[in-house]
Amino acid sequence: MINFSTFIDEFKGTKDCEGAMCFIVSDADTNQIFDILNDRRNFKLRAYFQRFTLKARKKVTHIVMDINAPYDSFVKDVFACAKISID
Repeated sequence: MINFSTFIDEFKGTKDCEGAMCFIVSDADTNQIFDILNDRRNFKLRAYFQRFTLKARKKVTHIVMDINAPYDSFVKDVFACAKISID
């Protein structure tokens, strides 16, 4: 389950990643890793997060992320109730 406060970011993964960068999702309060995805492209992220119910996604109240413009668009669509903080 995604936590109420969630941290998202990209990082350089290994050569077997699907995209150029990987994507990490963690609890913003405890820093515990929730999941690591081997692709950070928007369509992959949107599909990944939309597998959670709308009810679960509405419980996410806070997203911490960098100023990556593509993230902003999918976060606002997928987590409509979340406030965004820039790290």
